[in-house]
Amino acid sequence: MKINRSALIRFIAIDKALREEEKNYSLEDLIALCSEIIKDIEGPDKGVSKRTTQLDLQYMRSSELGFNAPIVVKDRKYYKYSDPDYRLTDIPIADQDQTLLTETIKTLEQYRAFKGSESISLAHKILSSSDDNASKDVFIKFPEESKSKKKKKKVIFSCSKKVANIIQKSPIHSSQIRESKSSKSSVFSIEVPLTQAIENTLLNYGADIVIKKPKKLKQKMENFYAQAYIAYKKK
Repeated sequence: MKINRSALIRFIAIDKALREEEKNYSLEDLIALCSEIIKDIEGPDKGVSKRTTQLDLQYMRSSELGFNAPIVVKDRKYYKYSDPDYRLTDIPIADQDQTLLTETIKTLEQYRAFKGSESISLAHKILSSSDDNASKDVFIKFPEESKSKKKKKKVIFSCSKKVANIIQKSPIHSSQIRESKSSKSSVFSIEVPLTQAIENTLLNYGADIVIKKPKKLKQKMENFYAQAYIAYKKK
C-alpha cells in the first residue's frame, strides 16, 4: 500500500516517541513533535492538527488497515506501546515508500550541519532510527488484506470539505479514489472487505461521512445512528 510522505514521516515519528523509556508523550506532545518535523521538511506554513494525529494513532492501531501497533493510554493521558519490543521500523514496505523516506532523510542530512538547525537534527535522528543504525534502511509493512475471507466491496461515500482534505493527505485505504468534488463536499470510493474494523473507521468520522453504497452498509449505518438517536431521546 502506498502512503504519502507526510503520513509516513508522522508514523515513524510517533513510533519513535512511543518507544522512549524516559519520556511520556501526551496527545499534545505528539502533535507538537509531528508538527515540528513536518514544518522542518515541508515549510513553516505546514503543521499537524489534533484530528490528524488522532487518525494517525487510530490507523497505526488498526489490524485491518494499519500496523496493528499495540498502542495503549497510560494514566488516561500518555501514549505507549504495551509491547516494548514492537517497532514499526522493523517491518518491510513497498520500494516506492522506502525510496521516499530515504530521500527525505538525505535532504535533512544536507542541512543539519548548519547553525540553527537543532530541530532539523531532531527530525533526522527520529527518521533515521539512529538508536539501531543510522544507515539502516527504514521499512514499514501494511498487513495483508488477503488474510480476510470476506470479498472486497466498493464503498462509496460523501464527506465534508474539511474531512476530504484530511483523507486526501492520510487516505482511509490504499484503494481510495476521489470520484467527484464540489465546493462543499467530495465523493470517494474504496474497495475493502466489509469488516468491523472498516465500519469502525468510517463511524469515527461521525456525520462528516455519509455512505452511499453498498446498500447493505448504508442501511447498517442508518440503523446505527437511528438507534443512537432513540437512545439519547429516551434520556
